[in-house]
Amino acid sequence: APDYTANDPAYRPARRTPRSWGELTAAEFDREVFFDADGVATQVLQRFQQDFSLHAFALTNVNTAPASVLVALGLGTGEIGALENHRRQERRENDLGYFRSLTEATTVMGPSVSPERFSTNLEALRVNLTVRQGAIAFRLTVVVAAPGTGEAAVEPRTEGAPPPTERKRLDYPFAVLEIGEDQPLPEPTSSAL
Repeated sequence: APDYTANDPAYRPARRTPRSWGELTAAEFDREVFFDADGVATQVLQRFQQDFSLHAFALTNVNTAPASVLVALGLGTGEIGALENHRRQERRENDLGYFRSLTEATTVMGPSVSPERFSTNLEALRVNLTVRQGAIAFRLTVVVAAPGTGEAAVEPRTEGAPPPTERKRLDYPFAVLEIGEDQPLPEPTSSAL
């Protein structure tokens, strides 16, 4: 709270998890690292967004996690190298190219892929849609999840705090976690499927 009240103008901290990357401008250290003087996202923020989510997930999907996330979760270069080799292999008939279970993942990467940290379940899906008409392009990015997964963590309310804002929801067949228009598409990484 002292960091927020020292700002000009001073304000109260949100007492909840961020709902947008732009909210990081509220914290002085984050603002200096993630945004330039004009408020434009730096390359540090762009890289940070590739590894982290604003949504809460219980486990990391070993099929789609980039190498930097796997390292942060304790996997070594041997396990990550085995995964990269598996991803680059030419697919044989009936080979889906992804793990359907952690048992399959451990046959390639070894026992370090523990069920306490990893999963093969899809908890959220980013859908990028681009519509073009002549030289004009419109991009829509949507992050969806099965209802009840990937939602923002609920933080306890403090006494005297205003009630949380009621948010409209689209829960069928997916919960819409995020929607953005004309967002730049993320650069593909070598470790993404």
